Amino acid sequence: MNTPPICGYCDCPTEMKTGQSVYPHRQDLYKLNFWVCPNCGAYTGCHKKGARTKYKGQTIVSDGTIPLGIPANAGLRKLRMQAHDLFDPVWRGGAISRQKAYSKIAEHLGIPMDDCHISHFNETAIRHFIDAVPIVFPNK
Repeated sequence: MNTPPICGYCDCPTEMKTGQSVYPHRQDLYKLNFWVCPNCGAYTGCHKKGARTKYKGQTIVSDGTIPLGIPANAGLRKLRMQAHDLFDPVWRGGAISRQKAYSKIAEHLGIPMDDCHISHFNETAIRHFIDAVPIVFPNK
């Protein structure tokens, strides 16, 4: 990865940190990488080394520094957890694939599929996503 993500809260370039500094109480995360804003503390994790992911429109193999999404403060991280709590049971049961579930939400929200991911949403967008899940998937 060439350039660190820019913090959406204070426009500061983020810095690479390990899980040991971000989550000192979670030894299972010590070896993972995180992009952390040195100014406000917002952060995002990274795709694990060797994981295949889309980045800037291309499918690549992560070197362990590709951001999972946009840096988030505590409030946005809480909203993202709420979104996962609503959305993940929709596709984890196997009745629909994760990609198809995201596709249905993207269609409902009127956004491109490539832009529809919980870790890519800011506070406004994640609230729209949370509101959309029970509308698109009323039986979950």
